[in-house]
Amino acid sequence: MQVNNNISITQMKDLKDRWQLITGFVAVIISLSSYKDELKEISLDYYFINFNLSEYLFYVIIGFIVVIHLYIIPYILNSTKYSKIKLLKGIENLTYVIFLIIVLSPTFLFFIYIIKLFIVELIKLEEQQITKVMRGISFLSGILTYFLIRNLIKNYKELKKIKEENQSIQKEIQNFEISKKLLNEGYYNQSIFESAKIIEEELNNNLKNQDLIYGKVPISKLILVAEKKKLYDNEILNQINELRIKRNEIAHKIDIVSTKEEAEKFINLAKKIISFHRQ
Repeated sequence: MQVNNNISITQMKDLKDRWQLITGFVAVIISLSSYKDELKEISLDYYFINFNLSEYLFYVIIGFIVVIHLYIIPYILNSTKYSKIKLLKGIENLTYVIFLIIVLSPTFLFFIYIIKLFIVELIKLEEQQITKVMRGISFLSGILTYFLIRNLIKNYKELKKIKEENQSIQKEIQNFEISKKLLNEGYYNQSIFESAKIIEEELNNNLKNQDLIYGKVPISKLILVAEKKKLYDNEILNQINELRIKRNEIAHKIDIVSTKEEAEKFINLAKKIISFHRQ
């Protein structure tokens, strides 16, 4: 029960931080809606399309609402049987794309508008020619924006992965120290519980890096996925399943008694799995 609570707290904190970022942008946009009458008077004409700032803010708000809903879906399904669906990762990627498009759109529109003024005032093209040129420039700008967004998402994911790996290693070291200390002091149940944390975290990270799961998945499902994909031999899988059963017994039976040999075996199992992943 303690493991699940820790996972939930971490996930909720992560969701809260990102939620605050998104809602911060939304608050700024919504605050501008109080000037909707004034914004209606500001019209942007790109020849092939025109709109006023009030209409632009409306679509931006709709976009942020879509982002918030898409962002929450993976977290809602994360602890259910649907957590292994690869579609959740696609939804997360789509969320990033929409969010970046919204955030970058003012710069994109400003850039196109400056080019339009340059063409109209300096080059003096005919209206039909301007329309064609503006469409072409918008198309090329869209391609550049696509590559920019793709690189931003790629860099973000790489930084996120490095951060998660560093946090995971720190957590493993702490849990190892706690597990060994509890073993040496004769608290074998607690030592086994800490070893289970290490193994569950390792399995989650390994399967997630291989795109076999999305987010945190219970250890019972991790074992099924690992067995199906033949990531470990039967001996290791049997020991992991044995640890799962033992941990559940410890969590639900107050009078359960574990031995020093059991605690040592599961610590060694955790070391073996980590060494296997670090190869």
